[in-house]
Amino acid sequence: MRSLRYSQFYFFCFVLILFQNVEALTICLFMVFVSQQTACFKRLSFSSFVDTAPPSFNDTCPNNMVFYAAECSSSGLITWNEPVATDNSGHVSISYPTIRSPANLSIGLYSVLYSAIDSSGNQANCTFIVQVASKSILLS
Repeated sequence: MRSLRYSQFYFFCFVLILFQNVEALTICLFMVFVSQQTACFKRLSFSSFVDTAPPSFNDTCPNNMVFYAAECSSSGLITWNEPVATDNSGHVSISYPTIRSPANLSIGLYSVLYSAIDSSGNQANCTFIVQVASKSILLS
């Protein structure tokens, strides 16, 4: 509690934090004005948003995919549309995978991970599998 003397009035300030729900935080400031003859009570409220919503890739995350290497080749040039992340805060950082489109990949399975994080620490991932396979050749 803090007290300040101003003329014949004393100001007592109290700060109380109330959690109304997980989405919003309300801070209430109570001020009591006391003089020799009267006491006055005033409540001021300030609300601020607490972000609990993670970013979203909004259906831009590719599905698992299979590419076939050209005949007599052990690799292929693979392409996909990179996902786009958005967030209700308007600020989102994206971590990109080491394998990005376009990529020249050898025959095998590859896990691709894009990660998005907002300024409140909420995170979302976009993960898919890329398979590069060889074509079977039939000899007669």
